[in-house]
Amino acid sequence: MKMKLLVAVLILSVAFVSAAFTAADIVRFQRTLEKCRTKNDLSDEVLERVLNGEIVDEPDFNCFAACLLQNYELLREDGSFNVELAVSKIPQDADFAQPLTDAIKTCSARRGTDNCKTAHLLFVCMYEKDVPNLLFG
Repeated sequence: MKMKLLVAVLILSVAFVSAAFTAADIVRFQRTLEKCRTKNDLSDEVLERVLNGEIVDEPDFNCFAACLLQNYELLREDGSFNVELAVSKIPQDADFAQPLTDAIKTCSARRGTDNCKTAHLLFVCMYEKDVPNLLFG
């Protein structure tokens, strides 16, 4: 479950954006990751905790997640989650399409006091809904 936890938040920001990744998409994603990590001063220690499967509630990680979601237009400025965009990018023939759609719709109702807290609540909800296992088995 280690890497899967971080991937869940990354999936929210990227997997729905493009059905087929191109080399340019991968480069953009890498740049966005680095930009958001630098902008939010995401420490190696916090990242390591996340990679080890811990759900963290740290401002730097929460804002990093919000930054990713905002860069892919999944988290709006008003703090609402762009359910329509996320659902529209799910391959409808995939085994996980309906459970993932249900998780997105349920989790999108969670709102924090700011976008960073909202990203944390979305991240926790996606974990609770077992999204990492839905996507990666």
